[in-house]
Amino acid sequence: KGGLEMAGITYLYLPVGTAEMLEFANEWNADLKTRNQPECPIISNSSSGGSKVMRRLFGNGLLNLIGTSDTLFVIAHGAANGSRQIGAERGATKQYNARGILEWDGGQMKSWTAEAFAKHLQKEGLRSDFVDLRLFACGSGLTPETAKIPFAEALFRALRKLAYARIEVTGYLGATRTSFLGTPVVEYAPRGGVTMVPIHEAYIRYT
Repeated sequence: KGGLEMAGITYLYLPVGTAEMLEFANEWNADLKTRNQPECPIISNSSSGGSKVMRRLFGNGLLNLIGTSDTLFVIAHGAANGSRQIGAERGATKQYNARGILEWDGGQMKSWTAEAFAKHLQKEGLRSDFVDLRLFACGSGLTPETAKIPFAEALFRALRKLAYARIEVTGYLGATRTSFLGTPVVEYAPRGGVTMVPIHEAYIRYT
């Protein structure tokens, strides 16, 4: 497969701009800062309903300014063994679970199928000649038991149908973590045992 080299600016896009998702993006940037690397601009979608419609109507799509040579990481929840949808819970709060671990819980899920998310990206102004889209969501590169193809492949096909002729979509082969020992990782389990590997070592790319 080779490495996933990035050109231009790397953006982090939160299609559901919750406090939880923003925490993930901030962890990503904190690690970059520790390594003296430039932080990624964060694009957070906090609008909904009528305000979202009006914003788009006046040409204020959140992805309007992303250039052809840029890289767009979509940060969202999926399912570790293969995602049928991606999204996040609006209104989730941090609570202690039964083991005494502080974690995000509750809220109302906002999610998309691959076809719906392709239209979402288009409505938010992602240019039709965009190339490098990466789905940083658990299991985005794995096929769920109840589906025929991974979410990343389904999104790739849906975007091609919407005339994104140059689009390339990257999915990840396990659960994703924005920060583990200083870098985003995938919980990769190719032979049964889970191994934490950098994201460029456990991905699939559709071109």
